[in-house]
Amino acid sequence: MDPRRKGITTMTIDTRPQTHRGGQGFAAMSPERRREVARKGAASAHAKGVAHKWSKDEALYWSKIGGEKRHMNAKQQGERELPQ
Repeated sequence: MDPRRKGITTMTIDTRPQTHRGGQGFAAMSPERRREVARKGAASAHAKGVAHKWSKDEALYWSKIGGEKRHMNAKQQGERELPQ
């Protein structure tokens, strides 16, 4: 049969052994290369004026939220609570 006929598709089975490709994108990069790419991206965002700039109040608020989440997770997992 002609596979170009409407409604008919052909399928082949790949019998080659599957190999691990070692990651893609950032996963395949060395830590130094990731830092370099991130640094360039941050510099570009700041140059365009679209980078997020944290105010002191905003930074304090979110660090407090993060600390609360950490302690809540520790309690749920049965870890001893960190001293205040």
